[in-house]
Amino acid sequence: MASSLCFLSHHRLLSPIASASSSSSSSSSSSAVRSRSRIALQAACVLRTPALSDPCLLLEPRNSFIHGARVASRFDGERGRRCHRLVAHSKRSYYDHVVSAQQQLSTPGASKNLEYEFKDEGSDLDLRLQLHHEDGALPLTAKDISVDAQESSLVVAARIPQGARTLLAASRLYGRIKPSETVWFVDETEVVFSLKKADKELVWPGLLEDWETLCLGVPKMLKGTSVYIVGHSTDINWAVAQKVANALGYTPIQTKQLLEELTKRSLVELEAVDGDEGVTEAEDAILATLNTHVRVTVATLGGAKGVAARTNTWNHLYGGITIWLAQSKAQDDIAAQEEAVKAKDEGITAYSKADVIVALGGWESDSAESASEGCLRALKYLLDADKELPGKKNLYIRLGCRGDWPDIMPPGWDPKSEKANLDDPVQVSVL
Repeated sequence: MASSLCFLSHHRLLSPIASASSSSSSSSSSSAVRSRSRIALQAACVLRTPALSDPCLLLEPRNSFIHGARVASRFDGERGRRCHRLVAHSKRSYYDHVVSAQQQLSTPGASKNLEYEFKDEGSDLDLRLQLHHEDGALPLTAKDISVDAQESSLVVAARIPQGARTLLAASRLYGRIKPSETVWFVDETEVVFSLKKADKELVWPGLLEDWETLCLGVPKMLKGTSVYIVGHSTDINWAVAQKVANALGYTPIQTKQLLEELTKRSLVELEAVDGDEGVTEAEDAILATLNTHVRVTVATLGGAKGVAARTNTWNHLYGGITIWLAQSKAQDDIAAQEEAVKAKDEGITAYSKADVIVALGGWESDSAESASEGCLRALKYLLDADKELPGKKNLYIRLGCRGDWPDIMPPGWDPKSEKANLDDPVQVSVL
């Protein structure tokens, strides 16, 4: 079963706090190795505040200032400063989750007037957080700084004469870090952090996972692999496809538009003359042509018509990464996740063949933006869990899109032959 990831979009973007995990299995016989990955959405934070045009999760400290982790110190001879390494994290959270319209941020999880420098140095991340001293106030020292580092979040607070102030509340880092290997020290006007990546191969275009960094990072992970948007609404598929294409730097294409231009008839006229079967065959022929293109985002036909709605016509859709925009009746993220997993496992609809699922809890005129950001985040987690996926898709296309996905068969395999051995997939080697 292909990997799947579920996001619930309830008119506006829900900010997921998720961790991706992958698992692989290999056969012990002469058969080629099969690798599969599965992503689990561990948690999600549902934000439904209408006042926020760009909802975000803020972490604000309580009135009392408490250090969130014990630190071990060492003296850095070169810098002449004392460094601190987080060695143990308290199981108790010293921070409340607060959504505030007055403290809306330009980037999720960051301080409004935050000034910092960030650099990806391979296996390590260098972060320099600027400290602003008020007139007459003494310079802040390490004793005045509290750091709470988790796998996917980083909170930095300072003790000032007026109380406690949050310097950085990054509730969603671009990737995962190793909290126990976090090193930091105060250097005059800044707090310097050395963060250790959990995945050394993942390139961080920025500290936070937001629209800007997703637009920079996801295209590199895709390596030109095309994206197909499927779902129950032709119009919604097209609205989201345009936003996703713009973010990725891809070309947006709508199969409905191509059908109407090629046949000189509207989709309604095509259905009346050729029926659903004729429309499906025509769209399949268009997708066969699009398989030869790279860097395209394709919006397919929705509803009960078209290629994506039939289980036996996915041969060419398998050539790209498919995103199912699922209409969800769930009231919260957990119910939506269970709903998506059930649809994926039971295969109730042909759309469940998609690589990832983005659940829509409703649709408004401005929902395309939040849905497209959910698509980018889903693509990022999927490709992070299976870095060879673009290469596998490319191999599948080069072998002729024969329908043997995800278990790609050797060259010369004929899907119509009775002698075809379905238990002997080819070993995928991505160069």
